[in-house]
Amino acid sequence: MIIVHNDGHLDPTSVAHPTVVHLHPGSNVGFGAAINLALEQVTTRRTILCNPDALLEPAHWLALDGSPEEVVTVPLVDGSGKTTSVVAPYWTPIALAITTMRLGARLAPLGSTRRSLIGRLLPGWSRRQLDDLASTRHHWSLRDRWVSGAVLSVDTERLRSVGGFDDRFFLYFEDTDLCRRLADRYPTMMARVATVDPATHAVGASATGSGSRLVEAIRRRSAIRYGAKQQGLRWRPYRLAASLLDR
Repeated sequence: MIIVHNDGHLDPTSVAHPTVVHLHPGSNVGFGAAINLALEQVTTRRTILCNPDALLEPAHWLALDGSPEEVVTVPLVDGSGKTTSVVAPYWTPIALAITTMRLGARLAPLGSTRRSLIGRLLPGWSRRQLDDLASTRHHWSLRDRWVSGAVLSVDTERLRSVGGFDDRFFLYFEDTDLCRRLADRYPTMMARVATVDPATHAVGASATGSGSRLVEAIRRRSAIRYGAKQQGLRWRPYRLAASLLDR
């Protein structure tokens, strides 16, 4: 096991074991950059990523095994027992803009007329996301769905072959970007949800002040960067925003 102390809050003696490697980057370098740092130390054929706010049992760790063709995750529920999304369709420009501005949470609570309107604006994307949450399906093409970085397992050599995470994403959307790049490099790769009881993910518990302006600014910046990397005319506003952002 490799633990990257991005915030310095965890006492190394609390996870003291001969097989545990502790890495101290010296500052909070961000999720993707921390994983890339840990990747240099990985010697196993698969790399498992696990957020500190995800609570896994032994059965979950065993279920994360897979073939080189698979990015594997496990079902997750939040602290209240509600199912959370672990595999989702790739963002469309409108869906990305809406989630970046947090319109759903701020202006359109569940069951409201506004939420219904947003659903009509995103008929394909929102329907696929809802269907995925309710589905008993366990396999998708990685070209169609991305896997949440909260918990995932991926072939180590394939992860290295695409350069790991793009560490320009400090937080948010780095997992979506990684899955997109893996799918581009290996078009036959699959996203798989293991058939095991759900683990618990206390969403946002590892991000201090998750509702702060700073975190929201990081989210917006990452969304712009992700959109700017996509091809096609409909993504042009994101590429323009990114060009202004990077000046």
